Amino acid sequence: MNEGNATVNLTKDDLRDLVVSAVSAAVTAANAPPPPTKQELAEIQMAQELRESTAKDILKKKANDRWFQEHGCSHEHSKQAGGGTHCVHVQDNDYPGSAGYIMCQLCQGRVRPDDQKWKKLDPDAIFNTALFNKLFQECAQIQGEMIG
Repeated sequence: MNEGNATVNLTKDDLRDLVVSAVSAAVTAANAPPPPTKQELAEIQMAQELRESTAKDILKKKANDRWFQEHGCSHEHSKQAGGGTHCVHVQDNDYPGSAGYIMCQLCQGRVRPDDQKWKKLDPDAIFNTALFNKLFQECAQIQGEMIG
């Protein structure tokens, strides 16, 4: 091949590589999806807004549930209903020597004694030693077991 003063020598392998790369580039370009239309962009935006709204609702519900566990639930039946506790003591079998936790069956709150180890292992629990001791004394039911 002769272009002006430059000479280029191509072997069969070089020519094959050139053709393969050109064909693969053409196939890639042909298979590329077309750019999204305005309607598709609007649908994507609506879906993202719906996801954001749903996430905010879930976070709000979790915050409300947590407030109810800590402040709204007495963890006891009303005196009209005969009194008594909604709570059971659950022993952590995998951790010998652990005090376990008190599980309120009404609000699904877990109350643990204030312990740094458990704050890392069970961050969603309520850490209040005085409340744990009070509820532990009121638990008239046989202990539950947490099986590993």
